[in-house]
Amino acid sequence: MLIFISIDDNEQAYLKVLSDEIFGEENFVGVFPRITKRGGKSNDYFAQNHDYVLLYAKNIDSSEFFRLLHNDDKFNNKDEFFEERGYYKLNQTLDYNSLGYVKSLDYPIEIDGKTYYPGGLLEAYRKRQFGDHRRADGAWR
Repeated sequence: MLIFISIDDNEQAYLKVLSDEIFGEENFVGVFPRITKRGGKSNDYFAQNHDYVLLYAKNIDSSEFFRLLHNDDKFNNKDEFFEERGYYKLNQTLDYNSLGYVKSLDYPIEIDGKTYYPGGLLEAYRKRQFGDHRRADGAWR
């Protein structure tokens, strides 16, 4: 048995504490932000366009909802948390195929009198400034 509870920003933190007491912190599955509207600001600072859905299981250890098996053979890494969460896989988080050179992202950074350049070399930075670069060269990421 599962329970999904929807709430806005104002009371979300209080509901989490109360629900942990009622359902047991160990039965907390997760909190999911849910988009409730697509545009426009709702105050002077930012758009309040979402609410939250808290998910609890009656007994997380006996819930079949969470017993899905992975068919991905790349889940083959183990660490000290293996007993708790099982195998994991390593992913490349940047989509390098979508990257391209952008001159405004190619700039030096100075820290404590030392200057750092994207890619590490002043000579390469100077060449890029004159158009001599590859597709995804020289940008801070």
